[in-house]
Amino acid sequence: IISGPEIQAWRTPTDNDRGGPKFINKWSAYGLKKLQLISSDVSSKQIEHGIYIQAVQHYKTESGYSIENRFTYIIHADGEIELNQFTTFDEQIISLAETGLPRIGLRMEISPEYNQFSWYGRGPWENYSDRKSSALIGKYSLPVEDLMVNYTRPQTNGNRTDIRWAMLHNNRFGIAVYADNQIESSAHYY
Repeated sequence: IISGPEIQAWRTPTDNDRGGPKFINKWSAYGLKKLQLISSDVSSKQIEHGIYIQAVQHYKTESGYSIENRFTYIIHADGEIELNQFTTFDEQIISLAETGLPRIGLRMEISPEYNQFSWYGRGPWENYSDRKSSALIGKYSLPVEDLMVNYTRPQTNGNRTDIRWAMLHNNRFGIAVYADNQIESSAHYY
């Protein structure tokens, strides 16, 4: 892991968003494009089956709204890391959210040597919550470079839905994510 996981609360508006300028204007009003870290507190303690770590981060948006992000990690003796994330938004952001927030998720940067993406979920082609019925649930594996779809205009691309687990690896070593609930994921070289 080169960096992360870190909260990601913005995505660049895509061609699909152009039909609704009010979305883009409201998203900009949130000020989520650049979050400023105000404070970060980390605590840890030994527990019966490993180490418990809690990281609490307080952010301000460009518009002055507050966001609290809390990561809890349990590092087990066998090397497994259990991660939970909880994000709390300022009441004003919640009241503005009638159009939906652009993206709330986690971003991680992994060494490019982990160039194979394997998952159990919908595939093998890209799919989204509103366009997934033709993508069957199964176990799939593709090189990261094959996940990208080069659209004529910039778009979100390469997404996979209803994922139970996903792994970036180099056929020897890697990092795997197992979800308690179904998640969506993509992997890119940028």
